[in-house]
Amino acid sequence: MTQPKINLTQLKQYLKDRSQAELIADIAELVKRFPAVKDYYQRIAIVYRYLM
Repeated sequence: MTQPKINLTQLKQYLKDRSQAELIADIAELVKRFPAVKDYYQRIAIVYRYLM
């Protein structure tokens, strides 16, 4: 059985409704599962540290 597709508007609403703790947990899970997500957040962290 295929999963239903979600559009960008629905995704934005879902994310808006999540608490900060839930968003952190979601992102942590994505970082564990997908190397490209881990790479993305590592790059963001480097830029963030550079700007601070």
